Amino acid sequence: MVRLSSDILVITDREPLGASVQRLLRAKLGKTVAVSAFTYVESLTFLTPERVADTDLFVLELFRHYRGGLRAEGVVLAQRLSGRGKRTLVISPLSLGRQKSCQGYWDVASSDTLADRLQDLTLRGHPAPQSEWDYLRRCFSSFLALPPQHE
Repeated sequence: MVRLSSDILVITDREPLGASVQRLLRAKLGKTVAVSAFTYVESLTFLTPERVADTDLFVLELFRHYRGGLRAEGVVLAQRLSGRGKRTLVISPLSLGRQKSCQGYWDVASSDTLADRLQDLTLRGHPAPQSEWDYLRRCFSSFLALPPQHE
């Protein structure tokens, strides 16, 4: 039997997007889940092994801004978490969703709404297949390395 997620963690580059996704999740799923949000910078402190173990679904912003450029932090982290059996969703400001039919990737061009995708993922009992992350790594390969002078 598939159980509804009991804990969702939203990690974004900037706090306003995380707060918006957090509100969307609470509106769509009600009190059936605990939703937390923080930024990639804060994840150094708050993303502990215990937190990872207790989280059922991770919602990750695609890009993280570093002083030296952009990194597809969401793809890198999603692949790591998926390897640990965690469900993840990478959200993006791009409009590639119709071209990239991955359940673990959503943007404004996707055929479903973010709220519907999130609801679907809370009901799915397994992470996206590794092939999806391999595909996304190829698509965003030029953004996977840490930029120079990263902090």
